Amino acid sequence: MFNNKNKKDNPMTIISSNTKIIGDICFQGKVQIDGHVTGNLMSENDSSAMISISKSGILIGEVSVPIAHISGHVTGDIHTDESLKLSSSANIKGNLFYNMIEIEQGSQVQGKLMHSYLKDGKDRPVITKNRTVVKQKTNSADVLFPVANKSI
Repeated sequence: MFNNKNKKDNPMTIISSNTKIIGDICFQGKVQIDGHVTGNLMSENDSSAMISISKSGILIGEVSVPIAHISGHVTGDIHTDESLKLSSSANIKGNLFYNMIEIEQGSQVQGKLMHSYLKDGKDRPVITKNRTVVKQKTNSADVLFPVANKSI
């Protein structure tokens, strides 16, 4: 029933509904947010990385992952180079940059939808092994956000 090899290959992090995190989160594998996160959420350049934000989940910050499933609230831009799914309870205040998108009836988006990325993810902001972080301007504020091997 439980396979240790699978756990090592696809680690899962759950931020429970009673948890509040302030700060950037860099991850591999999968992250499920049921609580409140204030900070940027980004994955390494890992094609299996995924974020899931439940109905009770709240994220205030930028998101940069290959795959995202949103059912809760996000205030900030979302970058996905594989797929983005917004459930009927999703409430997004920010721009969406995606390769493929699925939007259920009832979801709310206050921002632009931009078909921007190819599946290779070369242009999506990512954490690289050397952890290059560059200050970028967003609609709401300056944020520290990692980019792939770009010079300053």
